[in-house]
Amino acid sequence: MILWGVTIDTLEWRINMNNNFSFYNLQFVYFLSSLNILDRSKLMAQLKEELKGTKEIIFPIPDDAPADFPFMILNKPGSYEIKIAKGRIDVNFETNNSDKTKFKEILEKDFFEFNIKLFNVLEEITDFKIKDVGFIIRSIKNKLESENINQTIKMFFSDNTLLSFDNDSDILIRNLKKEKININDRDIQLNNIILLNTIFFDKNKDRFLLLEFDRNTFPKEELLNFDKEFVNEFIKKESKDYLLLLNNISSFLQLKESRSE
Repeated sequence: MILWGVTIDTLEWRINMNNNFSFYNLQFVYFLSSLNILDRSKLMAQLKEELKGTKEIIFPIPDDAPADFPFMILNKPGSYEIKIAKGRIDVNFETNNSDKTKFKEILEKDFFEFNIKLFNVLEEITDFKIKDVGFIIRSIKNKLESENINQTIKMFFSDNTLLSFDNDSDILIRNLKKEKININDRDIQLNNIILLNTIFFDKNKDRFLLLEFDRNTFPKEELLNFDKEFVNEFIKKESKDYLLLLNNISSFLQLKESRSE
């Protein structure tokens, strides 16, 4: 596929060549208007059958518990965690791919196929309706010299005396833009959020640049029930948009860093 005259395969190559961004983790959320499970044990067994190596926890919570409190958690350390509640299903996804710069492969193959398996089981065992979805992809720019990381962030801004980019400053930048997208002939309101943050990993005291790409739907007044086809197309579209964003940021940083040498 070609976007803005650049193929997605070329985008991934550019990202890998330009800057050492790595996949960190991914979160996908199904916000539910209803969820009916006749047999939780059957659901658990089917998920464990489809998702090999899964460990499970079931909480005996009352029917009047908050809608976002999970009654079932499935996880495979270093790979994924699924939390199922009456009002939402959270999927936290990591990757076993040894090369975490393979963004296209991780998003369009590893996660996409994983999510299809999960959705198929939910569709077979439960009766549920999706009113909203959220998709967050986090990546990090690998180890940067401590004295340079805030200067890297500063590259995104013109001179501004209101902001401090000193070494001791923690930088958190969040941008929210509302826009409409069209998927399967449906116009959907979308919250388009970009977050840049400097973070520490306590183990070795290195600082990293965290890029968070967050897309979530903003419902209209009428109830929007999203089906599997919509979810699949939403994941595909936003994965491509993420690759474009990462390419633009990588290219920008490479240009700025080359000029500062």
